[in-house]
Amino acid sequence: MFHLMRLLALALACVAVLSACSDNTAPPDPPGPDLITEPVDADELMAVLAFAHDTRDIARYRFILHSDYRFIGLQAVEFDHDQDLGVFEYWCQGIAGEQGIAFEDITTVEMTGVGPWQAVTADDPVFGDVADAVSRTYQLGLDLQVAGQQLIYQVRGQAVFYVTITDGVHRLRGVIDQTQDNRAAERVSWTAAKMIFY
Repeated sequence: MFHLMRLLALALACVAVLSACSDNTAPPDPPGPDLITEPVDADELMAVLAFAHDTRDIARYRFILHSDYRFIGLQAVEFDHDQDLGVFEYWCQGIAGEQGIAFEDITTVEMTGVGPWQAVTADDPVFGDVADAVSRTYQLGLDLQVAGQQLIYQVRGQAVFYVTITDGVHRLRGVIDQTQDNRAAERVSWTAAKMIFY
């Protein structure tokens, strides 16, 4: 009888363990933007751009850049695809640049379109030779938290974004920076924020 009771107790313990294992199964990750899914239009591409900044997602940022991407900065500064991607990697990984400055957080405060997307015409001085492209001016706000300091570099102003659409594939082809510096107000241009790491 005692032996039978021990077997019954053991069987009940096994059932409890199996039940606990089943209850502890981790829930699936919440759905989010899928790297494999192409942006359906230029607006969605811009949303992915903001998301990549906010989450410091290098892979997603790389995914939306055109292979011939150009960032046209202030004072004749320009970054090509690899240079711009390298700067973004520094931003996201907290690697120090000029004067030991590193960013520990990036927040998109604003990315608001001004007017509609417009087809890029041949008389565009920078991207006029790019086929199947549209452009739109955006009001831009980025907050860049400097690591180890109570200091946030604020990028504010406008930038013109160029998106190519080829066989349904949308890629960021270029940006013309129109933001401005005002160091007294902790405002830096987008160009200056990139130059820290170049």
